[in-house]
Parts: sequence; C-alpha cells; structure tokens
Amino acid sequence: MTHGLIVAVVSITLWAAFVPISRAAQLGPYVGGPYGTTDRDSAIAPFDDFFLNDFFPDVGLTPTPGGHTSSLDTTDNGFAGLIGYRITAHFAIEGMFLDLGEMTYRATTEATLSGEPFTAETKVVGEMSGIGLYALGILPLSYRWELYARGGVQFTTPRLDGRINNLIIDFGRDSATDFVAGAGVAMSMLEIYGVRLEYMRVFDGGEQGTAEGDSDFVSLRLIVAF
Repeated sequence: MTHGLIVAVVSITLWAAFVPISRAAQLGPYVGGPYGTTDRDSAIAPFDDFFLNDFFPDVGLTPTPGGHTSSLDTTDNGFAGLIGYRITAHFAIEGMFLDLGEMTYRATTEATLSGEPFTAETKVVGEMSGIGLYALGILPLSYRWELYARGGVQFTTPRLDGRINNLIIDFGRDSATDFVAGAGVAMSMLEIYGVRLEYMRVFDGGEQGTAEGDSDFVSLRLIVAF
C-alpha cells in the first residue's frame, strides 16, 4: 500500500506538470477545514511485550501465565485546519495543523504482588498531532473537477499516556519529522468554494516505541478561496 501511494503521488504530480489546462480553481490564497476518520498502523504485540516482560517485572508484579487479555483500538476521528496558496493551475502550497485522534490499548492482567493476587487494569492512550508543510500537484479535469497529489513533511508531536489501576505511567514526550503523501479529488462550487475527498498517510508517525506506525487519514474538506 505504501509503495502504491508513493507511485500515485509521483504520477499525478508529473502528469499535472505537462497536461494542458482544462479548468482551474481560483488562484491565490485559501483556507480549509478537513474532518474525517483515522487509522493507526500499530500492533498490539509491542504493548503486550512492554508490560509483561519489562514494566510489570520492574515494579514487582509477576504475571500469571494465561492471565493476560488485551485489545487495541486504532481508529478514531481526526481534524485539521489548513491555509494554502494556489500559485498556478497545477501547483499549490499548503500549511496544515493536523490532529490524528487517539488509539487506545486496554489490558487486564492477573498477577501476584509480594506473593498476593493482584489484578492490573491497564489503559494507554496515544495521541498524535503536528504541523505540516506540503506541495500539491494538481490535474484539472473539467470546469469543476480536478485530481491532486500531496507530498511534504509533518513535524509531529506524539503523546502517550498510561494508567495501571491508580498508578499513572509517564512515557514522556517525543517529537519527529515524518514524510506525508496523499491523493484526492476536488470539486469547485460558486467560484470560491470547493469540496475535497482525500486519502493521506503520515509515514512512521510517532517514533515512540510501542506507538510507532503509519497513520491514515480519510477526510472530507471544505475549501474557501479569497
């Protein structure tokens, strides 16, 4: 999927650079408000391994064999705010604040603490947001419709917060610079308004151990030009 997305971004950008103009949206500045669904490509195994083999033994908990159950919810809602500038019919630049929502890990672990039975209820919430800079290659198709591809970088701030029963786990804070690619279709209305449907991926977002993974964002975006 990653390889296919990169090929699509490059293909649309190159295509847009050489085809004649069918119709272009208004040039100049614009703002937008994307909203959609997110999915984090994170696995449950690193979380289980961290707690069962590292954290619990370090605090004196001995997990009972077969007494651990867990789940990982990687989907949520995401939103963004963007400002852009349409330089030519085929090229635009954008800056965007992007919030990719949360993923939640939950586990129940039967264990012993100082020889006594103990049940550990674990919850870890991972959030990710950041500010990105992007270039858009655009292919006008008709009076109202166009295709576009996005490429750029996002300066990401992942946050990972955890709790076991009443004990708060401090994972600290991290930051990363992640590559972003995407592609979408846009429709213009009444000259200054537009609607976009876009798929975007933040590659290896987070870089914070158990929370690391690609993040997908499928969104509907309202655009208003000045």
